[in-house]
Amino acid sequence: MRVIDIHGPADEPFVSVARTAAVAFASSAGLAIDQCDELRLALHEACGLLLDADAVDLTFAEDGHSLSMSLRPSAPVACRLSPQSELVLKTMTDRFVLDQDGMITLEKLL
Repeated sequence: MRVIDIHGPADEPFVSVARTAAVAFASSAGLAIDQCDELRLALHEACGLLLDADAVDLTFAEDGHSLSMSLRPSAPVACRLSPQSELVLKTMTDRFVLDQDGMITLEKLL
């Protein structure tokens, strides 16, 4: 299992770093470019939901069967999932979870 953790402020520059890391990690896990781009878009949408947090912990994990990305705000955040955000997260991933504290998990099967 490969795991990478990134911690940063919940702001636009961090979102850019997270997007770049998502594509690199997904590509190294063997996903096709279209799937890498889908994850990049889903991560961008998820990060947008957490811009009210002070900071975010981002964890990438790959276990040979799936690749997951978990975003945890530094303190609980009430996320409001718009219909557009929900559509992006559902169609660009194989699974997504938004918990009551604002933690978002995105998963793509390999």
